[in-house]
Amino acid sequence: MHLGESPRYAHGQLRWVDINARTLHVLTTDTLSMHGDKLSVAPAAIQCRSRPDQIACIIPTDEPSCWMGFGRIGIWYIRDDGQHTLLMPSPFDSTWQRFNDGCCDEWGRIWISSLIDDKRAPLGKLWCLTQGRLSEVLNNITTGNGMAYSATHRKLWLADTRERQIRRFDVSAIHTGASQAMVVADGWQHTYSHGTERPDGACMLDEHHYAVAVIEGRRIDVFNVDHCDTV
Repeated sequence: MHLGESPRYAHGQLRWVDINARTLHVLTTDTLSMHGDKLSVAPAAIQCRSRPDQIACIIPTDEPSCWMGFGRIGIWYIRDDGQHTLLMPSPFDSTWQRFNDGCCDEWGRIWISSLIDDKRAPLGKLWCLTQGRLSEVLNNITTGNGMAYSATHRKLWLADTRERQIRRFDVSAIHTGASQAMVVADGWQHTYSHGTERPDGACMLDEHHYAVAVIEGRRIDVFNVDHCDTV
């Protein structure tokens, strides 16, 4: 595995991508077995499929055999039969940046960040894909990561790994059909200042807790949505 990212569970399968190797890994969860207190899976149960791009983020659709993929070249329909469709090209210069991390909210909008390959300038952005339209909603990002969405609290979390910061935005006033997607910072942020610790991938554990993996810190920080502190 070169760079494993974007683990997603849907339709009875766990999928993740290897960005640099341009592969998709598919594990059907009913092949998992328990031996005592250990979970095991036969290597042959994991399918490895080639991808047409450096896909960094995958999002399931209502069709089990078709997922969306966000890469360097653009946004794709990734099909199990190998027939992939480029929905739209990247809105940036793909020679030095690509899409990275994203999530889907309860209105079906996909929030997707981009990163800069050399990590030297905050030229990445946060984008929103809704009803076939891709809109720029936030700039000055270097390495967009750690994205998660809380449906109950209508909050969108976004980490910038390079800048060592997590921010939270209010999306409760935005709904399907809006002419322009937008995010509004709700005033909460967390900056890592100890050593070289940096926030990376993240998810919502439930509607009240945001969990983020901390590089170098070798731990997972869990923030309480209601109180904005770690638990």
